[in-house]
Amino acid sequence: MKKLLKKLIYSMGYHLVAKEYTSNLLLAERLKSIIKHYSVDCIFDVGANHGQYGNFLRNVVLYDGIIVSFEPDPDVYNALLKTAFNDSKWKTYNMALGRSSGSLPFNIMKNSVFNSFLTPSSYDTDIYDEFNRISNTINVDVSTVKIMIHEIKKKYNVNRFFLKLDTQGYDLEVFHGATDCMDYIVGVQTEVSITPIYKNMPSFQESVKLFKTNGYDISGLYAVDENRFPHAHEFDCIYLPK
Repeated sequence: MKKLLKKLIYSMGYHLVAKEYTSNLLLAERLKSIIKHYSVDCIFDVGANHGQYGNFLRNVVLYDGIIVSFEPDPDVYNALLKTAFNDSKWKTYNMALGRSSGSLPFNIMKNSVFNSFLTPSSYDTDIYDEFNRISNTINVDVSTVKIMIHEIKKKYNVNRFFLKLDTQGYDLEVFHGATDCMDYIVGVQTEVSITPIYKNMPSFQESVKLFKTNGYDISGLYAVDENRFPHAHEFDCIYLPK
């Protein structure tokens, strides 16, 4: 009933969204256009945390296709399971994605949204210092986009993938693991940092270069943390095929 009401209101030119999503309305509109134009039937949610992006897709973007969420932290994954529990089209995996499959040490931070394979940077540490501190390190299983696309294609009969990457400085490593399956990837949403909050994390320029080399151009940039006004430290960047 709630979803039908939202669709009715949207058809009249209005939006009914929770306050927490209001800063993402432009991103939601772009995603709606991408999903429709490219006939997206599966979205990979890499770095899912508690399922915030999946909820955003369902409640604001109104996407009703397959969502596949990947979250390596076992404790956070349990919260993700509860979020996706009643949604038969929302699949979850307790693993990370990277350049190659295996097992890697993973840093658990004071706030789980900052969990990363990378180490926090000393540059401008006052920005997120309270939250972006290592409290524990665990080993996690790692697969690749390529492996999982072929598995999900076979299991759910889907062919048009959109990748959302939010892995705290590790997005390009995840994308490197998508070799030989670019034909199935119709778009990518990746987080890029203007301020390097992790050591050795790729720059915005490196991100643009890698995606351009693989046939993708920037389609939109959206500030991640509006509460840090007037300065922007991170953006969600959408890349689409040239």
